[in-house]
Amino acid sequence: LVKSTMEKFVSSPGCVHLSDHGMATQKVDFAERFNASDEVKFTPLKEYTLTNHHENKVTIVEVPGEETSYLSLFVSHPDADSLFQFQMRVFGAWFGQLDGIVGREIRGKGLGYHFYIKYEPSQGITTLSIQMSNDIVKAYQVTKNILLEVCSDASEVIDEHQVELAKDSVIYSLVSEVSTPHQAVEKQIKDLYRDEPDPGNDICLLRSVTRDDIVTLCREHVMLLFSQCTITKALVTCPPGKMSGKAFAL
Repeated sequence: LVKSTMEKFVSSPGCVHLSDHGMATQKVDFAERFNASDEVKFTPLKEYTLTNHHENKVTIVEVPGEETSYLSLFVSHPDADSLFQFQMRVFGAWFGQLDGIVGREIRGKGLGYHFYIKYEPSQGITTLSIQMSNDIVKAYQVTKNILLEVCSDASEVIDEHQVELAKDSVIYSLVSEVSTPHQAVEKQIKDLYRDEPDPGNDICLLRSVTRDDIVTLCREHVMLLFSQCTITKALVTCPPGKMSGKAFAL
């Protein structure tokens, strides 16, 4: 999106041509803002893609003027059932806890300001994202190692109390969506068109999620984001030269 937008900007000394969604090109004169000797320059984005023999793809987009990096990993789960979706909600709430192990290691140590993992039912895609990082490769590696510890059933990484807190967080967000009659009716209409279960069923299924479910989910599904044998995609936006020689680590 950023690349396609930037390609619409064509610079020349003293003026910039703006393309407005295919409409007539508009010329904006900057003579009043800049001296005649000044030039308005837009540095083009640099984009390159690395692909291995398993068709895993890493796309790097270098953004001039950006000081931090962003990473998103994608893997397809097209046949996920309702239980999987509810378990992913709980897993995502646990993953995003600021006082949890991911929060302490990523945000607490300055490796990333925002991070999340979620499943999009409409697209059948699980996404892991780390944003505003000064060392995106290290943040990726730390996150992967934490999830590997979850897979090894390490009690110091994830325990029943953390899972209960995650469930409470998800249930609160569900209940808050129907806290007034207007919101309840609006959600019912949206659920009808989206073919989603009602909130009552959501809460019952969420309450049934256990720590063992989370560990199994991580082993069988979440770790596919890091697998070399699964077709995954990664997108990194970063400052120019930031990923030089490091992209293969992803």
